[in-house]
Amino acid sequence: MLLVLSRIKTGGAEVIVDLMGSSDQPLALDDARTLMEACPSGTRFAYMIGRWEVLLGPGQITAAHWLTAELNDDGLKFIDYQMDVMEKNRCKVSRLQHVRPSRLNAPQITDGPMRAFGEPPDPETDVAVVISYTRVDG
Repeated sequence: MLLVLSRIKTGGAEVIVDLMGSSDQPLALDDARTLMEACPSGTRFAYMIGRWEVLLGPGQITAAHWLTAELNDDGLKFIDYQMDVMEKNRCKVSRLQHVRPSRLNAPQITDGPMRAFGEPPDPETDVAVVISYTRVDG
């Protein structure tokens, strides 16, 4: 993903792509937010939230959910396109996942990351990996 993003040129501008955290050493949610808010306005992010579990070995991220985010003058906004469930399937999925049908259309834009189906994160168990994409004007 880093390689692909680093080769995308927005209007011919150079970009800086940076990985914050990794699947071996993910970030606490608050630490991820602090790093993201330190980026220049206009930075876009791929944001993965998941549960950190130590099953066998040193630990791993499970139940991962990808979002996008953007930092602008209004602050950090998280955008979730994954829940774009077709209208004819929303009631069925809503019942199966025990969520309101309104959570199943995209994009969902929030001030903080959400897990799949609009579940709030658990700061005790959830971790993040972030890829930033910053356009360099000049």
